[in-house]
Amino acid sequence: MSTNSYTVDDVTVSREMALKLIYRHTHKDYKGSVEGMKTILTSRGTTTLVNIDSLTDVEVMEKLPYMLKLEEKRKAKNLAKKLTQ
Repeated sequence: MSTNSYTVDDVTVSREMALKLIYRHTHKDYKGSVEGMKTILTSRGTTTLVNIDSLTDVEVMEKLPYMLKLEEKRKAKNLAKKLTQ
């Protein structure tokens, strides 16, 4: 696995963190595990089941901005929940 990092809207994330975010926020109908390895469906000309670690840098960059927005919403929701307890 490469050690690239990605920058989106002044947020820099390591490849490892980007893959974790992509897997976390991919709908459950489009992800799973094959022989203990995390997989997601992605479009490579046709819809293909791929190991999360084999996503190309281009695929990661296509998915990352949306996943960062979802992560921000998740953290805000958790914070609001803690504040109301």
